[in-house]
Amino acid sequence: ALGSIKAAGTGTRADPFRTAATTWTFPAAFIAAPAVTGDAWNATTVATRIACSLNAQVAPTTTAVPLIAFRNTDDATDDSMTAMALAVGLWI
Repeated sequence: ALGSIKAAGTGTRADPFRTAATTWTFPAAFIAAPAVTGDAWNATTVATRIACSLNAQVAPTTTAVPLIAFRNTDDATDDSMTAMALAVGLWI
């Protein structure tokens, strides 16, 4: 769970609503930074899944990555967001 979509931002195109960064710690270190992708949504509103995106800010680490959900519209509903993320890389 990422928490409130309105944790940061003002709801404009320049400063969209977004969750606070949540650190995803991998179960083991990758050899090099992995490719990370994913999706974010409010579990009770299917339409929110289309209107939000997940940003995985790859840090210079092979052990964790901060995840942030962004709202792609000006909807001001304070939804609690959930994420599904996938990291692809080499373990050994």
